Amino acid sequence: MLTVSIPAGALFYGTTRRRLDVVFDNALRQETEKTARLVHDLIASGETPPPEYKKRCESCSLLADCLPKTMQKKRAVVSYIKRMLSHP
Repeated sequence: MLTVSIPAGALFYGTTRRRLDVVFDNALRQETEKTARLVHDLIASGETPPPEYKKRCESCSLLADCLPKTMQKKRAVVSYIKRMLSHP
């Protein structure tokens, strides 16, 4: 858009205080464009996908908001209410 070439960048992970250098090659650019299209489609669908816990989640800054371990459990609200009402 601005006719400027940006060959590389870096990701900084605050939790581990590490930086990862990233080369912006054609494969990464294509994958990024594909991912952006998929995100647009997901937003248009109005559905939120369930979180999926992986080892990398432990270093994610959104772990406390996402709660992938908790959200993966398929429990109905009805069963939760029954459990809470049955305990004194």
